[in-house]
Amino acid sequence: MTSMDTLNPYQAPTGLDPGPITGKYCETGIFTNGRIGRLRYLGYSLAVMLLFYMAIALVVAAGAFILPDSSEIVIGSAVVALVIPMIIITVKLGIRRLNDMNATGAYMFLMLVPIVNSIFTLVLMLVSGTPSSNKYGSPPPPNPRSMGAVVAIFFLIPVTGIVAAIALPAYQDYVERAKAVQTTP
Repeated sequence: MTSMDTLNPYQAPTGLDPGPITGKYCETGIFTNGRIGRLRYLGYSLAVMLLFYMAIALVVAAGAFILPDSSEIVIGSAVVALVIPMIIITVKLGIRRLNDMNATGAYMFLMLVPIVNSIFTLVLMLVSGTPSSNKYGSPPPPNPRSMGAVVAIFFLIPVTGIVAAIALPAYQDYVERAKAVQTTP
């Protein structure tokens, strides 16, 4: 037996098939087709939600303060006109996220079940997608650092608000007690 006939213990395994890796990535925009990763799904969903909620707040404020004589039907139909595209975009993002996990978009119907939708949303955010190409396309590209920063900001803003809501009254109470002690001879 020669050294050519023996197997190299450091050689790459040959029995594993990594699948059809194309070497290309799919597109990542909100309105494109293809797969979407967890962080982009979360970031795009939060951005869409924030944008549409701000638009709904402006419509309601305009109806209440600028046009006080406008009827509830006009304001309600304007809000519905904003909610429908928000739902469509959210479902589209969910289908793309399911495709990243090599699952069909029909599972988005689970979002209609009241308790299951919370669990299903966690699944969409926590379960990783397939690392290589699957039947729905090429994998999404790696996330830029800015995407992680944007998502972190979305979570830091409410936490900062809660901490401020707790800390400011306590600090004001501390200042009042300190002034009361200083004025007492």
